[in-house]
Amino acid sequence: MTRVASTESTGGIGVSYERAAAAVYLAAMLAGGAGPGLAGKVVRVAAQQAAALDDLEIHCEDEQGRTAVARLQVKHQLTLSASPSNTNFADIVRDAWRDLYAPGIAAVDWVGAVAERIASDSLYAVRRLTEMAVLAADGAALVAALDRPGQGGDAKQLWDNVAALSEKPLGRAATSDELLNFFRRFTVVGIDASFARDRDRAHAIDQLRAVTYLPNAPDPASLFATLEVVAGTLNVRGAGFDADQLRSHLAEQYAITLEQTAPQLEPITRAARKAASRDAQAWRDALQISALSPEFVPLDPIGYEGDPPSPVAGTTFALGGIEAMLRQHRGLAVQGVPGAGKTQSLVQIATHLLESSELVPIVRRLPRLALGGQPILDGIASDPFHTIGRDALALLARSGRLVLLLDGWNELGQTQRDWAWEALGELRRLYPNVLLVLTTRTGTVRPYGAEMRLELAAFDRDRQFAAAELQHGSDGRQLLIRARAQAKLRPLLRIPLFLTAILAQARGGTLPTDRESAIRQLIDVAKGEPKQREAMRIVLDG
Repeated sequence: MTRVASTESTGGIGVSYERAAAAVYLAAMLAGGAGPGLAGKVVRVAAQQAAALDDLEIHCEDEQGRTAVARLQVKHQLTLSASPSNTNFADIVRDAWRDLYAPGIAAVDWVGAVAERIASDSLYAVRRLTEMAVLAADGAALVAALDRPGQGGDAKQLWDNVAALSEKPLGRAATSDELLNFFRRFTVVGIDASFARDRDRAHAIDQLRAVTYLPNAPDPASLFATLEVVAGTLNVRGAGFDADQLRSHLAEQYAITLEQTAPQLEPITRAARKAASRDAQAWRDALQISALSPEFVPLDPIGYEGDPPSPVAGTTFALGGIEAMLRQHRGLAVQGVPGAGKTQSLVQIATHLLESSELVPIVRRLPRLALGGQPILDGIASDPFHTIGRDALALLARSGRLVLLLDGWNELGQTQRDWAWEALGELRRLYPNVLLVLTTRTGTVRPYGAEMRLELAAFDRDRQFAAAELQHGSDGRQLLIRARAQAKLRPLLRIPLFLTAILAQARGGTLPTDRESAIRQLIDVAKGEPKQREAMRIVLDG
């Protein structure tokens, strides 16, 4: 096979993105963590190796010490179509087949691509098709599953596109079993690492906090910039580094000496995430959460206290954007009117972070911590975290993996608020990498450490109907139509708590006439249920 010169050495399009994507995996390797889209911790990163897909070669190791290699082509923009003009994807499919049939490739290895500008539907189709391929007994079974009404969708289209593009490299039509094997080992990873789209760049910089938290260590953002330069060197030289080699290279070439990642960080993270999952489930049970995911409106963090907030360009964003916002600002305030779902949103944020990141999110009531009067981590090191211990929580905080979601800032009295300012200030001084999310009522003083305020978005008409159907099935739509016919109730329906109460009363045959009668219904429902009474108290106080 004729090898084309590296785009790094020839100055081709997308060079800066290729370096940034490689730097994301180099950062994960230094921090002893996982990289985007791949299972297991990154143990080696190489470029321009002897493979058809030669932009990146990522070696990952699972908990049992087994290694898998991902051979990836890097494209700034990628469309997964079989259009004759779409040579990028055609080349990736062709080279994927070449690597799958190359000597030395293991059954656990992966082939595919990294891209920044790629439709989320396309990424989902790849994941969906991979999952279906792993579960299918054979190619015929997978084809049958894709052909079922309502099952295939974008995944079926991707299957057809790859089948069409496979004829040229194979010299014939691919069999269903060959395509099954292809999709069991094919991946497309979306990495946002440019300055315009920086979610994964911010994530990587956060990972580097695990090796830069000691005095005299480089700034994580500066270290990431250095890793981009290192990635360019790997690309030009066709070389690779494991973590020790990378540390040596940084010390020799850039006079950067890094502390070794604490060996107990990964097992502590796993144990703490299990405890956090149990804790989040307990919160969901107590609050009886069955609701739409929250949406947020960012408010301008620049200005003096008391200034009216102004919306940031881009306005409302969904739960999927919360991690990037948190990593960027380090401290967030989630605010809303009583009944907007502030406590519930904290639990939903925690659940989302457990599902989509390596972070350890812990939800706590701030007034309850204030009653104890202890330092924050001491107050948190209780069930279900007593087996983890305070020292382990401190390590997570130093490494930037701990997220504290503290509810009820506006419920603190003056003495408690003085304690909170002092306790949170001490926490920030000792652990500057800890991530904070606090809730407060709209119109109150900005909480400590909240560099960005997020207003919980009120339910518009479409979300009202979606919530009604979630809560009451097919009857929900008609119940909401009845409620929306009452002019006095329409403003209340924009608030999740009152939407729930009004729909419940409508289902019983009556409608409340105003806010007070809706609250009375909620209180009546909560009678006799201690967990519901506590949840209702939190909501109405907030």
